[in-house]
Amino acid sequence: MRILLIGEYSNVHWTLAEGLRTLGHDVTVVSSGDGWKDYPRDIDLQRRHVGDPSALRRTGGTLRYLADLARVWPRLRGYDIVQLINPVFIELRAERILPFYRFLRRHNRRVVLGAFGIDHYWVRVGMDCHTFRYSDFNFGTTLRSSPFMDTMVADWLHGPKGHLNRIIAEDADAIVTGLYEYEACYRPFFPQKTTFIPFPI
Repeated sequence: MRILLIGEYSNVHWTLAEGLRTLGHDVTVVSSGDGWKDYPRDIDLQRRHVGDPSALRRTGGTLRYLADLARVWPRLRGYDIVQLINPVFIELRAERILPFYRFLRRHNRRVVLGAFGIDHYWVRVGMDCHTFRYSDFNFGTTLRSSPFMDTMVADWLHGPKGHLNRIIAEDADAIVTGLYEYEACYRPFFPQKTTFIPFPI
């Protein structure tokens, strides 16, 4: 099969690619390397100015990154499977990502959403105060209060990241969860298409 893995968290996609290649599949990893961790990838989509104002002047910022995406994206077609590391799978604001997702959906056979980190369902379930005895958001029946929690709620529960996440989760052919807590967050909403594949340790 031809498999496209987009985005990276903690080397999940690169190590998956190595295993799939061993099994004889044709795999392409497109990512930023997960920031400073600089994990391997086949196609580099690192937004070089992030956190570096001098690099912003050198690279042209958003316009340069959009130009990079315009060069790469037309090549991302004809795959049997596309797996996204997260709904925010490229380094753009959430409200700009949906057209890139729709292109992938239109030009490839199947799309899989990875549930491998912070997202709408993780925040939503963490705040329900009954799925988990404790989480980043609750301790028993009490919600925690912190600047981190406020940001996550604003971005993922009520903001554009959450909106994007809900669209992609509804539309994707499958959802793969990598940890128990992500499985507990997605299975109640998408029982037919959620699959738990634990991270190898």
